[in-house]
Amino acid sequence: MFYSNHMFGKAEATLERLAERRYDFTILCAPDFSFVQDGTRQPESFRMRQHEWYLNELSKRGIAYRLVTGSLDARIAQTRKLLGLHG
Repeated sequence: MFYSNHMFGKAEATLERLAERRYDFTILCAPDFSFVQDGTRQPESFRMRQHEWYLNELSKRGIAYRLVTGSLDARIAQTRKLLGLHG
């Protein structure tokens, strides 16, 4: 929804309905994972605005979430632990 609203100024009704779905578990990646500019990425300010939007939407909708941080391997390990997966 963030990208739809940002790029087109609106979200389609189908996307709005999907945003109302409840999920069993929500994991949010912190914006501390370095990325490589590939010519399509937005600047860091956009990235932070996007993360703030996610935080606000989750709060507004009363959705509990877990924040994962660090390297890709660290995020995978954190997520596996949160989901009770071992090995």
